[in-house]
Amino acid sequence: MNLVLLGVITAVSGNCLIALSLTLQKHVHNKYDSPARSPLCWLALFGMIGGEVGNFAAFGFASPTIVSPLGAVSVIANSVLAVLFLH
Repeated sequence: MNLVLLGVITAVSGNCLIALSLTLQKHVHNKYDSPARSPLCWLALFGMIGGEVGNFAAFGFASPTIVSPLGAVSVIANSVLAVLFLH
């Protein structure tokens, strides 16, 4: 049961990191003319990679029937962050 909880926590945190990275990417694209030169763009890219790795690692701790539906956390977190940061 401990590993299942670790898988859920890893999946939720990975999906929240993905949502934060998507919001940061959109902010950079709105703010800069050439976003690839901004360090924030690269931070968002590596944050998304880290979130996907965390999401993938969650499948090692919990079953896919538990981890897969937690992908909806990313959609909800992205909606909240977009309202807060992108107006």
